[in-house]
Amino acid sequence: MKKRSDYCGSFFEVYRAQWMKENKPFGFEVQEARLGAILMRVGSCHERLLNYFEGKINKIEELEETRLNFFAPDVKTYYVNEWQKIISPGVI
Repeated sequence: MKKRSDYCGSFFEVYRAQWMKENKPFGFEVQEARLGAILMRVGSCHERLLNYFEGKINKIEELEETRLNFFAPDVKTYYVNEWQKIISPGVI
């Protein structure tokens, strides 16, 4: 199984090189934080799927949950494109 750090690979290096050509280095830390979170999440999903396909777990509990209706009449606030509010239903 690949390590999570293996997912970063060449994409990150190429992206950083392009950023440094087009921008000042300031602000790249935001891209690192975003990409780091995505890479960790992809790694976790990869591990969950492998565990399922290898029979180590019977089901993927996250996929067993009933989906919530985004446009439910009792929902008063919708969060769209606000990472800190949509990354998790838990409080960060």
